[in-house]
Amino acid sequence: CYLATIISCLLILWVDTGWENHIQILFGGLALSVIFIEIVGTVNHPNMKMNPEELMESKKAARIIGLLEGSIICSCILLGVDRIFISYMAIAVILCAALLCIAKIRKQEVKEDEKINRTVLKLVEHMARNEKARMDRFPPSCTGIWHQPKRPIRK
Repeated sequence: CYLATIISCLLILWVDTGWENHIQILFGGLALSVIFIEIVGTVNHPNMKMNPEELMESKKAARIIGLLEGSIICSCILLGVDRIFISYMAIAVILCAALLCIAKIRKQEVKEDEKINRTVLKLVEHMARNEKARMDRFPPSCTGIWHQPKRPIRK
């Protein structure tokens, strides 16, 4: 993870110095990234396991923030803010869209057919809780109170 962070930081620095002279390419990438974020919204990663309501709220928030970031960058362009600031903001949005695209390509999201797995897990959890409740009662059924051992017969 640390290595990937350093590599992405170096890549951003390399890309930023390369795109300073080709600002139109940077703005084209920014426009495509904002459009991609508006279409996809967010990815329901298996570690997140959002329910459908949370997923819809997350997609809505991602789309609003994507539009807001795009609008702020366009406003900065119109106001004549230094290009280095604009390029870093644009690269941040492009990086966000690229990571979202990588997550989609690697299929790192919870699908709708995994609801069956959740149902099975709930059933197993219910069975485990019942078994634990049965084992927690006193006196336990295995201590010999219910099944008295017989004394061996001496010959």
